[in-house]
Amino acid sequence: MQKIKLSETIIVYDFIPKIAKIDRLSIAKTIHKNKVTNDLFDVKHLYHKVDWTQSVQWFDSYIVDHFSESDGYALYMLEKNSYFAINQPKNTSIDWHTWFNPNDIKSSPDWVCIYPLTDIEEKPELMVEYTDNRIKLNYWKLPIESNKFIMFNGDLRFKITNNNNDNDINYLVMKYQSK
Repeated sequence: MQKIKLSETIIVYDFIPKIAKIDRLSIAKTIHKNKVTNDLFDVKHLYHKVDWTQSVQWFDSYIVDHFSESDGYALYMLEKNSYFAINQPKNTSIDWHTWFNPNDIKSSPDWVCIYPLTDIEEKPELMVEYTDNRIKLNYWKLPIESNKFIMFNGDLRFKITNNNNDNDINYLVMKYQSK
């Protein structure tokens, strides 16, 4: 009997070790105040530009190296501006959205990576919506913690539950394609 795997839906997460020397606060300081776009119909209206710094480079290298090693996927940045920041004010959630655009598959990511740039005491959750063949509208929840990245398929819808912390949470969001 032969078996052919057509697709795979996965969530990968881990904590960045201190030896990686990724300075989350220095990344957070480079977040631009202006939104990427003011078009309410574009997913980018939720996001802010962030400067490419040494810490962003080190984070990117860590993700690419370790994801490729553990899961066998060779990754690369989708495009020059494949990294953004999203701000979650206290007592708010981030609504359902996806980076996948069925009208522009070439520019849609295979993978999305979320990394909090702020210390988190009260853990919000990342909720991911996925399908399992005929069983639609399945949800998976994963707590968002300080220094923990979460990576998942780029075609999945996701949201971040309510921020019950006393401060805003900033996230670095990076988009990747498989080689």
